[in-house]
Amino acid sequence: MIAAESGFGQSTVSMALRNDPRIPEETRRKILAVSTRLGYRPDPQIARLMSAVKRRNVQRQLQTLAFVLLWNKAEDYYHYRTYGEYRNGAAARAAEFGYALEDFVVNEEGITPQRLGTIMRTRALPGMLIAPTSLPHLRTGRHGMNVHLIAEDYALATIGFTLAYPVVNRAMHDHALGTEMVVEELRKRQAKRIGLVISQATHMRVEGRWLSGFLLAQEKVPVQDRVKTLLMDNINDTTAFAEWFKREKPDAITAVEMSEVQGHLEAMRVGVPKDVGLAHLDLSEDNKSYAGVVQHNEAIGAAAFDLLLGQILRNERGVPAMRKTVMIEGSWRDGPSLRPR
Repeated sequence: MIAAESGFGQSTVSMALRNDPRIPEETRRKILAVSTRLGYRPDPQIARLMSAVKRRNVQRQLQTLAFVLLWNKAEDYYHYRTYGEYRNGAAARAAEFGYALEDFVVNEEGITPQRLGTIMRTRALPGMLIAPTSLPHLRTGRHGMNVHLIAEDYALATIGFTLAYPVVNRAMHDHALGTEMVVEELRKRQAKRIGLVISQATHMRVEGRWLSGFLLAQEKVPVQDRVKTLLMDNINDTTAFAEWFKREKPDAITAVEMSEVQGHLEAMRVGVPKDVGLAHLDLSEDNKSYAGVVQHNEAIGAAAFDLLLGQILRNERGVPAMRKTVMIEGSWRDGPSLRPR
């Protein structure tokens, strides 16, 4: 099209677009003017492949994609076991398709969103997978973080609920189904008064989905056996926990911040599972100390990468017209924190 519009041959146009010094400057300017008017943009992956073909040196090279960490430091993100598993799953899936994830820490003191856009363009990175974000939005009471990413030129996807803007495709655990599963399993073990303990911070990270599933499950429980949820501003507040425990008298508790809950019970000299059973809402594959839900976090990371890859392969860039949300179901696993069925 550029050759037909400019009147030059295709080989001349190709050389001009590569800034070949054998093409006169005046000719190159005319061709570039036409290419700009027609909206021509090179495809970096094809350009890289063709360059290798010409050198007769076609090798398998991993295409880099950005793994965006909206945290103060990368170690702050990887401090959380769940988040590391998300990345492991995404990276493993990426490698299957010839891609590699590279961490970019975006914050006020490091790479700015604008700088990230420059890096993406300079290195011709086709997409970014945005990790679960940190929690400055707690101060405003909003669900999720707004980030002014330059999004129109890249494929984007995220993991979890914590990115409010830009509104991109996302993958996460089915939290509501997880708590429904826990209540059902606990009822099979003759638990009657089942309580949910969760911090405000964790509650907001998942848009209230654990609590919504728990309340739905409670509808199937006799009214006299329903336990009011303990939603804690400070998960380490033993006094608040003890007051709730004495008032509600649960015989089983489900939580995600389980080490804190067990610490409260130990301070009160309440035995597990003798006096109260415990069911974990986010049980790691290698944690044999509790019964609960295994979220399959690596599968969640892989699902998020699948969303990103689909956009890249369909040549879709920027914020989608309609957001797609993929939920991965967890599975129940027995453990010593509950009495046998």
